[in-house]
Amino acid sequence: NKSSPSKSEVFCDICDEVKKKALKTCLVCQTSYCEKHIEPHQRVPNLKKHKLIDSAENMKDYICQKHERPLELFCRDDQMCICVFCTDGDHRTHKTVTLEEEGKEKKARAQLMKTHKDVRQMILDRIRKIQDIEYFADLRKKSIEREKAANVELFSDLMHSTERCQAELLKMMEKKQKAAEKQDEELIQELQQEITELTMRNSKLDHLLHTEDHLHFLQIDPSLYRAPEPRNWSEIRMNTDVSVETLRRGLTQLQETLDEKLSQS
Repeated sequence: NKSSPSKSEVFCDICDEVKKKALKTCLVCQTSYCEKHIEPHQRVPNLKKHKLIDSAENMKDYICQKHERPLELFCRDDQMCICVFCTDGDHRTHKTVTLEEEGKEKKARAQLMKTHKDVRQMILDRIRKIQDIEYFADLRKKSIEREKAANVELFSDLMHSTERCQAELLKMMEKKQKAAEKQDEELIQELQQEITELTMRNSKLDHLLHTEDHLHFLQIDPSLYRAPEPRNWSEIRMNTDVSVETLRRGLTQLQETLDEKLSQS
């Protein structure tokens, strides 16, 4: 029980009983040969000149239908395969080359066209890349311009706030200074008033110390003999600090934060 051969297999035309698989097909003999029967074509000088191809099932595709000769040439004028006899007939004045030469040239042309296409694609890819770069560069430029404008406005507002804060701070310090100066003047006036009163009292005491009018001496108000009870000025502390330390610390911290953020940008 032998399995049936596939349709694509070509068998030797010379084998009688058991057909062996063909190895080569001779286009001159128009016969397919197995490994055994192809031997004369590899040995006999005249047969060695025959055109051998790998075993072919449709042999007529390789044979000139007009002259029944192998198609060995290519007519470039008519773009068709021809045999050597065709060059003496319809294709006598045409440009003809061997099939091998035409095949190599077409392969080279196809490769050239592919390379040309690849190069054109590379150019287009780079043009698109340039367009992408320019597009994103424009977006970045617009974004930076918006950011610059926003930062200018922010720093402008910050400077206005700083200037306003500075003006209010100076105004506050001047107010504290005037209040301190007013307090100083009031204390000085009070001290001067006490000095005046004490001077008058001291003058009366000095007069009593040197008087010889004993009656007058005895009639003096006894309170004059006692030392007065003036204000205890040792408890008064003079405040020379008019700074606003809390606000200064806040401004210093703000400056340090800004410097740190700018250094990280």
